[in-house]
This record gives sequence, structure tokens and C-alpha cells, in this order.
Amino acid sequence: SGDWELIGEGEKETPRHKLQRLQCEMRELCEELAHRKESVKDEKSQDQKEMVFLANQLEQAEKQLADIKLEEILGTELVANLADPQEAQLKKALSLIEDLKRGGDNFGDAKNVAVLDQKEITFQLNYRPEHARFSQTTRLAELEQRLHKMEAVLGMEPQKLTRLSLDSQRRSLLEVAESLSARANLLDSAQLDHIEGRLIALTQNMDSLAEKTGTCEDADKQRKVVELYEMVKKTETLSQVLPQVLERMTALDHLHQQAANISKSLTQLEDLQQHITSGLDNNESLLQGVQASIATNLDSIKKTIANLDKRLAQLDLK
Repeated sequence: SGDWELIGEGEKETPRHKLQRLQCEMRELCEELAHRKESVKDEKSQDQKEMVFLANQLEQAEKQLADIKLEEILGTELVANLADPQEAQLKKALSLIEDLKRGGDNFGDAKNVAVLDQKEITFQLNYRPEHARFSQTTRLAELEQRLHKMEAVLGMEPQKLTRLSLDSQRRSLLEVAESLSARANLLDSAQLDHIEGRLIALTQNMDSLAEKTGTCEDADKQRKVVELYEMVKKTETLSQVLPQVLERMTALDHLHQQAANISKSLTQLEDLQQHITSGLDNNESLLQGVQASIATNLDSIKKTIANLDKRLAQLDLK
């Protein structure tokens, strides 16, 4: 637990950084195994046994990592130097400068230090872009964290953000500071008592206005109730006649239905009568044709009989 330092890209990993990285990875692996174990909790399979075995092995490894004490193995000073080599070099350089000020001679064996004469010392300074990028990333993370805190307090609505920037628009920082100071002075006890008195007076005025408004609303309601009562009295006679009217309308509806049925029946009868009339006309034309054919046949029969009589008479004469 605690704050862990993130090393830059391409920078050599120190034993402390490596230990912290291993602890972080072990913790992430524990969380992943716990999640997987919950997912196969109800299944009696090889996966569950494997998860239990891996969890046990992981617990043992985590205990071994927790038992590692770099301070006891390497010493407190060496661990501090490994944790921040640049800080250690800076401290070493400062100590050499102090020795130089005091006239000391024990700085000839230091690394990156060249003695030109007894009164001068030259240090070689190395610039690391990774460290600069890491510092920039750290500052950006701090700024983002501050922005998140401001958003949590102020909210994300544009109206609230616009209210905050109203005082600073087209005004100098001194004017904005004076405005904020004037607002802060309003929180003085004397100002608060004055504001409280004005609020009490305003509350009393609001109460009186509410009472007057309530009386006006009550009078309006009473007037509407009287109007409704008058309308009910006027329609009271009509309400007595309405049942009879409804009964008559129901009877008329029944009569209308019967009349509609009769009209439908009459229409059907007219259609049937037209059909019968057309049938009679057809039968009459057929009868006339039959009568004409019968008359023609009778004439031919009479002629045939007359011819037969003539022949019989001729046969008798012979």
C-alpha cells in the first residue's frame, strides 16, 4: 500500500520499482482470479480445481513478496539511493560543495566530478527527457484531478459556469478581487444582522400579500360557486323532463328500426314483383309462339286430310 512511483519509458528499473511492479501485478492477478473463481463457482469441473490451485500458489507468492524487506537486505541508505538516484547524486554534490566551502579535500573520488585545481570543481549535469516527460505527465494528472474536483463542486451545466465568468468578463483582476472582497464583507456580523432585518420585513410583506391573494381567490371561488348554483336551479325543471324525453327517444329509435325493416321488406317485394312480371312477359311471348305453331300445324293437317279425302273419292270412282 502507499504511493508508488511510475518510472519513465526506457528508464532502467530499480529493485524497489521492480518489487512494487511485481506487487501490483500480483494484486491484479488476484483480482482476476477472484473474478474467474466467482464465474465458475457453481461448476464442478477441471477449471474450478485449476482456479483453486492457482489461487493457493498466488497467495504463497504474494506472502513471499510481502516478506521481502529491502531496507533489511540492502540497507536504508542504499534503498533511498536506488529509489531516487538523481536525488542521491544531488545530495552528494551538495555535500561536496559544502566540503569545498569548508576547505575539505575529500571530493576527488566522486563520479562525474573533475578537480581542476584546489579552488575549482566542475560537475557534469545530465538532462533526461524521460524525467521531464514524467514531470509533465504528473502535472497534467494533477491539473486533471483539480478539474474533476471543480466539476464535482460546480457541476457541468453551462449556466453555472457562465455565472462564474460574469465578474471576470471585460474586467481586470483587481476589479474582480475588489468585487469578491465586497461580497465577502457582506458576511460580516453587522451586515448579516441588517440583512436578517430586511429579510424579516420582506417575509412579513410576503405574508400580507399572500393573505390578500387568498381572500381574492376565496371571493372568486365563491362567485363561481354561486354561478354554478344558479345554473343548476335553471336546469332543475329540464332534469325532470329528461327521463321522459329519453324514453320517447328510445321508443322512436325502436320505431325507426321497424320502419327500416319494413322499407327493406318492401324493396325486396318490389324486386320480386319485377322478377315475376318479367317472367310472365316471357311466358306470354312463349305462349304466343306456341299458339302460332299450333295454328300452322292445324292448317297443314287440314290440308293433308283434304288431299286424302280427294284421293279416297277418286279411288271409289274407279
